[in-house]
Amino acid sequence: MKKKLYRSRSNKVLCGVLGGLADYLDMDATILRVIYVLLSIFILGSPIILYFIFVLIIPQEPEYPDNQPPQPGNYEPYNENRD
Repeated sequence: MKKKLYRSRSNKVLCGVLGGLADYLDMDATILRVIYVLLSIFILGSPIILYFIFVLIIPQEPEYPDNQPPQPGNYEPYNENRD
């Protein structure tokens, strides 16, 4: 199966770009975040602008795997009015 780049829903600090990129590259997100902060300090602003461009371009990770909602037998929401 081909990997796709998404903004992470679970591994995020701001918008999930670096968490999603770390998942895509099979890296630890903390290491990628440290590299990003160092680049932001030494390159003065360019990575910050690039981050927000990525927020607009990279889609959010799907809520359900393969864009399929849960099957009726696997998920039953709480219903207060049950008989």
